[in-house]
Amino acid sequence: MVSFALVSLGCPKNQVDAEWLVQVLTSAGLRFEGNSLEADVVLINTCAFINSAREEAVDTIWSYVGLKKDKPEVKLVVAGCLVQGFGEEAKEGFPEVDFWIFGPEDSKGLKALIKSCGGRTSAVLDHSRRPVLLGEPGSAYLKVAEGCNNRCSYCSIPLIKGPLVSRSLKDIDADANYLLEQGVKEVVLIAQDLTAYGSDRKDGATLPKLVKKVLSHPFDWVRLMYVYPQRINDELMDLMASEERVCPYLDVPFQHSHPKVLELMGRKGSGGEYLELVHKLRERIPNMVLRTTFLVGHPGEGTKEFKNLMSFVEEAKFEWLGCFPYSPEENTPSFDLPHRPRFSTAVRRAEEIELLYRDVRQTTQFGIGTVKEALVIDEVDDILVCRSASEAPEVDGVILARKGTTNNPQVGEMTKLKLIGSDELDFTGQLVSS
Repeated sequence: MVSFALVSLGCPKNQVDAEWLVQVLTSAGLRFEGNSLEADVVLINTCAFINSAREEAVDTIWSYVGLKKDKPEVKLVVAGCLVQGFGEEAKEGFPEVDFWIFGPEDSKGLKALIKSCGGRTSAVLDHSRRPVLLGEPGSAYLKVAEGCNNRCSYCSIPLIKGPLVSRSLKDIDADANYLLEQGVKEVVLIAQDLTAYGSDRKDGATLPKLVKKVLSHPFDWVRLMYVYPQRINDELMDLMASEERVCPYLDVPFQHSHPKVLELMGRKGSGGEYLELVHKLRERIPNMVLRTTFLVGHPGEGTKEFKNLMSFVEEAKFEWLGCFPYSPEENTPSFDLPHRPRFSTAVRRAEEIELLYRDVRQTTQFGIGTVKEALVIDEVDDILVCRSASEAPEVDGVILARKGTTNNPQVGEMTKLKLIGSDELDFTGQLVSS
């Protein structure tokens, strides 16, 4: 049986695409191999959102081109955003690659690959089945839409992924049911803009309806990621406040606070409006935890605009925050805008935001001193690595708890911890006997 290995780069949405690719190839009769050095086929699922992601993709491809020189029988396959956005250029640069595949929906490319491996070309993509999950044990991403209609001026995603296409509630429900059968405790709902879900459909699908559909399955947690600030409405807040299994957590990428910069970014709002939203969320949803991201060094951001952002961060006191320097992307409106700060200035500003965030960040919302439900995601020697509803997979801190003498929870299981302290961005906890 021909074996294949997967190298997945990029964001959680790309990870779901990689899991769907695994589903197609395994249903075609190929065997999934965890070690890429031992596989007959190496599939690289790429990201190309910004220049650094493209560089990582190119470097990864080069490393496997080197492997192919030593083992010419190995088939090298490249899929994902690099193919979707820069296909012809990539093909010219890497004649050693055997197959280029747009993604899990590329039936023509996948059938050609499967045929070359002697597999069943009748295999088709089944969004409801992901036999291999690549994330943390007990947790899985559920992608509910592809593409984006927001058209932020700095963003290349619409150029690569196209306009918003929401999955049907029926399709998502089948996906959720399969995840439950695999023992998943936490479902993380993701899209480029989760709050836009259903706005392209004519069947009345909305994010609150989607959340209720997923809640019909007995998951311990349902988490919402990547929500657009202007689309967070009262219906969603009421649902989050009333449903214990919806994590009191939102990832709201504000990107900036100064209205001029936001307008140049193709986004709406202002720091004042955003602060009102932050206060409203914390008032209406108990133990609410907010994550955000900012983009600094965008054209039009001068000293005054950056100071405005610093003041916003100081007042909002986000529980989780990431800040990134602007990456100019060709064919986006921002690329040709004047008054772009130097990249070194953008890097310095990102560092200043990160330092300020750590200085003003409060841990009140995390509930230190209280008993919390937690998911065990790893075990290192006698230490359990856990997350609570206040921490999202991969991007936030974790809770470290020493194992007990008996009846310790297994990785991928839920447990109860008393949160006893914090250290930088991580926490310490103590197992609580049931």
